[in-house]
Formats: sequence, C-alpha cells, structure tokens
Amino acid sequence: MWAEKLGTSFQVWRLSDLTLLKTVRLPEGPRGDEHTDPAEIRLLADSTTAILTTFTCAMYLLHGLDTDDPRAELVFVLPWEDYETDDCGIPVTRGRFWIQAYGHSSGSALISMDMSDPGSPRVVDELRLEEPWWPHWLSLEPEGDRIVVTSNQGSALHRVLMARLDPETGALALDSTFRDPGAEEPGVRFDRASWPHGPAGPGRPHGAVFARPER
Repeated sequence: MWAEKLGTSFQVWRLSDLTLLKTVRLPEGPRGDEHTDPAEIRLLADSTTAILTTFTCAMYLLHGLDTDDPRAELVFVLPWEDYETDDCGIPVTRGRFWIQAYGHSSGSALISMDMSDPGSPRVVDELRLEEPWWPHWLSLEPEGDRIVVTSNQGSALHRVLMARLDPETGALALDSTFRDPGAEEPGVRFDRASWPHGPAGPGRPHGAVFARPER
C-alpha cells in the first residue's frame, strides 16, 4: 500500500487449485480517479453481496462473481483529492450497516451507512474525530458493539480509540470510558517506554483485533 498507486482492478480466483479466472478493471467515475488503488472487499449480511472499496474513497458493488463475466458497479463516492490529505481506510460491517474509516483535510470521521440497498448506500451517522486523528484501521467486536480505531498520521499514531455502534440504528458514539488511568482524553496511548514484556519503547498500533481470553 506504500508503493506507487497503479492498481485499478480486482481478480477472481478459484481456491481449489489457485487458478486465476478473471481480472476485472474497475470503471472510472466522474472524478476520474475513483477506480485507483483498490483496498478491501467485504461481504454484506447475506454472505453473498460483495462490496469493494478503494483508498481513493469509492465503493463498488461486485456482480456475477460466480459467472464467467464478473463486473463492478460504482455505487458511492466520498470526497477525495490527494493522498497527503485524504484516505478511506479499513471498513467493518454489522447487519445492514457499513462503517467506513474516513480521513479528509476538512475533518476525519467514522461514517455509518445503511446497505439495505447495496446499489445505493445511505449515510445514517458520522462520528467526527478531532485533529490529528486520521482513522485507518477498524475492528469490530465479535457479537458486540465496540469498534477499535487506529490512526494513520501524526501524533495519533500511538493511540487507540474505542467507538460503539448501535446495531439497530447505525448510530456511532465514542466510548469515553476507554482511556488510560487518570487521562483527560479518551483512548489508550502506546508511546510508552515500558511494557509487560520489557522496555521495548514506543509502539505504533496499526492492525487490531478482538481476542478471546484463554479459559
């Protein structure tokens, strides 16, 4: 993802023998760059409908993945101008809702969308994040409502936030109880010298998952 952004396609593979079946170029949108830099594919609640995102903040509905003629349809676009200021990161899904990490020069947010009609995503809520937050990675608690948020820029690189999703309405809220002991601001900091495993120095959280404790 740190190399030159030349990708404009997705591929369909047969997993049984790792055969490449098709390479499909994403269609351009009105801006001309929506199809650049494909990022993530997520299945919706029916476990069949697939949505592909790009780091240039477009969403494509994928059709016919089990046919000889798969294709992509551009269904939603967020404002994007430049990699230095704007980015759409890792999404998560719960039920009919799609939560998108969105960094933009005008302000960053987690954006909740109703995907009941996959061909027409509808924004239902935005959780605005104060500077210097540039949300990049999201991880949703299995069978829960908590969302881990990591950042991709600036001083927030060493912090982790926790948000909460209302699974009935798609509303988002910051979990203000998730913070270091005695801290004035939400979030847990990783720019510390000492850890349980020793004095390893500051950490930069990037990917995040919820792990079940050993029983």
